Amino acid sequence: MLKMNSLVNAVIEFNHLDSNQIDQLYNPKEYKISSHTLFDQAEEIVLSHIKKNNKIIICGDYDADGICSTTILYRTLKKLNADVGYYIPNRFKEGYGLNDNTVELALNKGYELFILVDNGVSADSSLVKIKEAGKKCIILDHHSYEGEVLCDCLVHPNLLDEDYHDMCGSGLAVNLAERLIGYDPFNVSLAGIATIADLMPLWGFNRSLVTRSVSEINNHQAQVFMNLLNSSKSISETDIAFQLVPKLNAIGRLADVIDVNQVVKYLCLDNIGSIDAFSKEIIRVNEMRKEINQRMYVKALEMLSNENVIVLYDESFHEGIVGITAGRLASELKKPVFVLNKEGNRLKGSGRSFGSIDLRDLVSPANHLLNRFGGHTQAAGLELDISNVNAFIQLVNENKEALIQHSVDYQFLDMKHEWLDLDVFNELLNYGPFGQGFQIPSFRFNEFEIKSSRIIRGGISFDLSIYNMNISAVYFQSILDERLILSNFSSFIGRVTLDEFRGQRKLKIMIESFE
Repeated sequence: MLKMNSLVNAVIEFNHLDSNQIDQLYNPKEYKISSHTLFDQAEEIVLSHIKKNNKIIICGDYDADGICSTTILYRTLKKLNADVGYYIPNRFKEGYGLNDNTVELALNKGYELFILVDNGVSADSSLVKIKEAGKKCIILDHHSYEGEVLCDCLVHPNLLDEDYHDMCGSGLAVNLAERLIGYDPFNVSLAGIATIADLMPLWGFNRSLVTRSVSEINNHQAQVFMNLLNSSKSISETDIAFQLVPKLNAIGRLADVIDVNQVVKYLCLDNIGSIDAFSKEIIRVNEMRKEINQRMYVKALEMLSNENVIVLYDESFHEGIVGITAGRLASELKKPVFVLNKEGNRLKGSGRSFGSIDLRDLVSPANHLLNRFGGHTQAAGLELDISNVNAFIQLVNENKEALIQHSVDYQFLDMKHEWLDLDVFNELLNYGPFGQGFQIPSFRFNEFEIKSSRIIRGGISFDLSIYNMNISAVYFQSILDERLILSNFSSFIGRVTLDEFRGQRKLKIMIESFE
């Protein structure tokens, strides 16, 4: 075993890594696409249609993974001179995944091959239409399914070798794309971005993919990425998660403002002037998303109850933003939160979990009350009639087994003197990428002196002395507590980050809560 500083060992222990995962930290696996025969089948179908000059349509999803996977396949098939189009549905008008109307329109336009990416396994009626029309269908999807899926080739992570079990749609797409046109840095960059965006575990292929993706983004500095990252320093997976991904997701969330299909067009641009103009529009929409989210957040705070599971609904809640608000509240309240838009007698929205509570287990006793439900352990979407909402709230709150069995206390590490050091923290960063399954924990700070504090936009900034080290700390909160303004607290919990400015690197603390 390699000799490592105690912070690295503490982070490994905090994440409860097994021997295989620890080995991947010491001996990172090389980037290598899957050799599974399912990709052989998909490749053969695609090439046969290109050879016949048949029209091919790629049908994606409106989140970052769907956007990136659609782009990967579209630009790949374009490089093969395929007659190819793409379509991502409107979140509000069409909902998630392929629908019958899209199939009808595609058939009328003469499409012979449907490639569904990041969706498809649950599009039962649409798949029947494709089959009845005598057309071919390939599905690259990582969402859970039951029974047989009606298509000519289903490529699902669960059907692949173990290292590839946790891929998102873009991971599947880049595996197929690389077979078709060889290694492509831009495709790899997109797949890594999507893997971070979809919160996929960063082990196995995903780990090497994200590592390679971050490297390619830094090496090639593609303008479509750099304009959205708005950074002159070396890009990390954290920058991608907090600067780039929200902007991509914002477009799909605000489908009433902009067509998400335009983002695929943006990612395929190479004209600097067009990139600059379009990136400004994406940033504008993201700022709009932030403003809407802030209004919803403040409104939600007024509606909170003391329940173990929070369910909030209101006509003013924007259907595309509910997931963000739910996630923010779940993190702050340390409990599952559902935020729903009310339209007439229908409630539709998203839930976000906390800790290891599985939303599917939590909601299961109330499944009979729902018109629709789907998602993952930590994030889910649902729809129900308002007449059923009180029963829904009661059942999820009474589901003690799901809440107790899977719940965890908020976890952090107590900061030690030797850890708050630039060299020590830099050594920890060498074992990245960090993300789902391998996170840098938050730390509790008990020993510090407040040198000064000042109110800034949306929060408060502190100049602290910790273990005789001067360090800045920032706390962002919409409603400032008077005791914080007076600097009247004895300990706090926060994330340690690296702040880089004019070539100088120093540690900075992002405060999450006070004690």
